[in-house]
Amino acid sequence: MNDNLFDRLFELFQTSDTVNWGLAEEIVKSAAGPREPIEPQLAEEYQELALAAQLQLSSAKVLDASAAVIPDPVDSAGWAIANFRSFSYLMEPLSRALGGETTATSDPIGSMMGSFGSALTGLQAGSMTAVISRRTMGQFDTILPSVNQSKAYLVVPNIEDFASSNKLDPRQVRLWATMHELVRHAVLHLQATQDALSSAVAEFVATIDFDPSRLMNKLGEMRDPAGIEAMLGGQDGLTALLGSEGEPANAARLETLISFLNGYGDYIVNIAGEKLLPDIASISTAYKNHRTASLPELEQIQQSLFIDITRSHPEDGESFCEEVSRRWGLETLVHIWENTHHLPAPGELADPVGWAARTLLD
Repeated sequence: MNDNLFDRLFELFQTSDTVNWGLAEEIVKSAAGPREPIEPQLAEEYQELALAAQLQLSSAKVLDASAAVIPDPVDSAGWAIANFRSFSYLMEPLSRALGGETTATSDPIGSMMGSFGSALTGLQAGSMTAVISRRTMGQFDTILPSVNQSKAYLVVPNIEDFASSNKLDPRQVRLWATMHELVRHAVLHLQATQDALSSAVAEFVATIDFDPSRLMNKLGEMRDPAGIEAMLGGQDGLTALLGSEGEPANAARLETLISFLNGYGDYIVNIAGEKLLPDIASISTAYKNHRTASLPELEQIQQSLFIDITRSHPEDGESFCEEVSRRWGLETLVHIWENTHHLPAPGELADPVGWAARTLLD
């Protein structure tokens, strides 16, 4: 972030939005880097592969093809610009916890806190999206779910780099990534998924112990761009203003949902891709290593949002899916997202029998 951006900071504070999306957009444009044109022939290949992926997922009976869309092939900066609002389901409740809905109040303290709440979450949304864009291969690979987005995306340079750095067949990787994106897009657009995310986030935010005096104490450190950047870029991020000393907020339901969402995608793509992707085992192993290598970014995000995302292990979700499919059939797993009651609760990823007793036998 440069000085010119912070010269405009107080101008950008003027918004009635719960989250300052104008500020988020400025951060994304500044931090995501220049656009990288996609070679037209390669973009056309990605779109052709999407048709093959749709057919394979449908024939394997793991996806309703009518819910799938053709992903747009983009570069990382293009993905960031298109998706910085995709985390609003999390950022808006956090902003409200910080007083982000009080910008219009006649109380000067309340108005100031509302402006800072809106601005801080805008800054966080923009910087988080820029960080994720540097390594994500699509919506399926965003660590936190990326929702409120009608389109699907494949980040071509990152997919090509993943194939090259792991010495994998690039065409198989392209098809694998496309299948992942179609599954993620279909699942995220189910009403039950959106309801579950909203409920889990609301439960998480309700456990945050927000102390308004912390914001007041930080004002002295935010009189110049350097002070603002130091606070937001430090180890604590927004947690400097949220939560109690040392104890993270309770995000168990959200962590479980993220783990299941990611593990579900891994399992479904492995099942559907067996016949078309002879190297799928190698691709899956490389992908798990790719996620592990992203842990520093996970830590940067979780320190800012007070969520221990590293506890959201996709392998737990995948193991749960394998066991449910083995015991009660793939159709049980495919329909699990259609009812929020059927989604695994905290502790149930390691206890499929307990999950079944709660959901299948009631």
